[in-house]
Amino acid sequence: MTTDILFLCALMWARNIAIKSIVFHVLPADFEQPSAAAVYEAITRLVDAGNPHNPEAVLAELTRTGQASDAVRKTLLDATTAGCTGLESELRYHASSIVGAAFRRRVEVWGKALVDAAGNMPEQDLMPLSVREGLAAREHSRRLAALRGQEVAA
Repeated sequence: MTTDILFLCALMWARNIAIKSIVFHVLPADFEQPSAAAVYEAITRLVDAGNPHNPEAVLAELTRTGQASDAVRKTLLDATTAGCTGLESELRYHASSIVGAAFRRRVEVWGKALVDAAGNMPEQDLMPLSVREGLAAREHSRRLAALRGQEVAA
């Protein structure tokens, strides 16, 4: 069972107020699997509209928007049967794990890009690349810190 699946499960059973306090910090791009991001976006659309966000409603939303591929349906089924409570502490824990893993992937990709850029990019383009990626990493770390209730490192 992946953290993505556990988070989606918890979302489907959580109260709207708990969801709204957390989803601001979780982006679809944070999910490792595109199918999990599709289910997440369907849930957040339903919550934003004040609609039910149980498994049946999520499947209907995915079908309505043309996103109910086999992979997405499998992700939804896995999340439906994962056995979560939907408590805010559970949501926050899984959200932090997802955003933290995405942050580590971001840093890894950034590091590899910098190594490649150091040998291949014009010198005048190196600093703008570093600044752009550094600012994006800082924003990501702010989202993670907010989920964990921590201060952001400078």
